[in-house]
Amino acid sequence: MFGYIQLYQDELKIKNLKEYKSIYCSVCNELHIKYGIKYSKLLNYECVFLYVFLEGVILLDKNEYEYHCILNPLRRGRIKLNKELLSYVAFINVYLAEGKLKDDYDDNNAILNKMLIGILNTSYAYRQDCKKFSYIVNKVDFYLNKLRELEKCKNTNIDDYSKTMGEVLMNIVEFYLDFNKIKSNQKDKIKEIAYILGQWIYIIDAYDDYEKDNKKKNFNPFLNGNVKNYKQIGIDMMNIMIWRMKVILNSVEIYTREDIIKNVINFGLYKKILEVQKHK
Repeated sequence: MFGYIQLYQDELKIKNLKEYKSIYCSVCNELHIKYGIKYSKLLNYECVFLYVFLEGVILLDKNEYEYHCILNPLRRGRIKLNKELLSYVAFINVYLAEGKLKDDYDDNNAILNKMLIGILNTSYAYRQDCKKFSYIVNKVDFYLNKLRELEKCKNTNIDDYSKTMGEVLMNIVEFYLDFNKIKSNQKDKIKEIAYILGQWIYIIDAYDDYEKDNKKKNFNPFLNGNVKNYKQIGIDMMNIMIWRMKVILNSVEIYTREDIIKNVINFGLYKKILEVQKHK
């Protein structure tokens, strides 16, 4: 579920690449500061893009943020960011990682995953944030539980699975806007992009895991639906989703980080599809 929303560096200016890396390091640093060093290992590209996307399409105040690398203390940097958004993204990063561990535990009954879930909840700050953001925690839990129920009843409609994951990402975005009382005439478009992106993540993850799930007899929507020619169908579904996001994005005013956002949507997602295809 993680690692699919990445840049296409060959199509990005050096200054924008440095900017993206600074944001990546800042999210990592915030995980360390808020919850502890072990939480930095949970950092994923999806939540880095979540920060970039929300900051880009919403007018937010920004202040200078200093970060340092936990692997190399001598490596430091500064970038102007919105601290509230950064803090929210760090929490979502951990909570989604916990959800992934629970999902893997349900699939494989892996004791290690259950232990890791317990370790995550040792952070007092994380438990407090779960209370602070209880509304979105309950929303995410609702849709993740719904997804597990769909998988158990072996529904054959792939769209039902992907739409449920779309609801997860859309609600994460909507909650941030509502929680911080942010008014935007682009709200519906922002939510729609998040919804489609959530669907895309689910489809590429299922597409990528097809052989592994088939071998281990794990659930996979392409396997469960006996989808013939799943390779072409999966590619077609993902390409249509990217096209829909591009159309909507072209009608959205982007205030900052435009080059990074458009690089990911216009090039990075296609690049990731090609990388996954190579292993088929």
